[in-house]
Amino acid sequence: MKTIRAIATLAACLLCLAGCGGGGGISKVKGKVKFPAGTKVPSKDPQLLVIFWPDVPKPANSFAATVLDHKEGTFEVGGVDGKPMPPGKYKVVVELFDYSAGRVDALNKKYDFQHSKKIIDVDGKSELNITLD
Repeated sequence: MKTIRAIATLAACLLCLAGCGGGGGISKVKGKVKFPAGTKVPSKDPQLLVIFWPDVPKPANSFAATVLDHKEGTFEVGGVDGKPMPPGKYKVVVELFDYSAGRVDALNKKYDFQHSKKIIDVDGKSELNITLD
């Protein structure tokens, strides 16, 4: 009888501990890249890369987006070290690779790290709609 009671107590404690985690996780900001008119999105194996760099002289962290749909341009951005992506201005790096053609950027490197002039304001709550021209 004592063994059954001990097992029941242990099980109850484990259930309580499992429910006391606070919900966890990093709040994610979702968004979509609207490609420029005439962009030929690869039909076979497109790979979209979206990175946000804080628009400050020496950024500590960048934020890589998790692409949800490479053809549609949808993504979500989490955070770093258990903290969400902070509000602020970010330089946006976007590349759309066509691996069937040998890793060719369908955006002609216009929005890669060296050439992108796309700056957006992130409030941490609103969906990020990035229109490339």
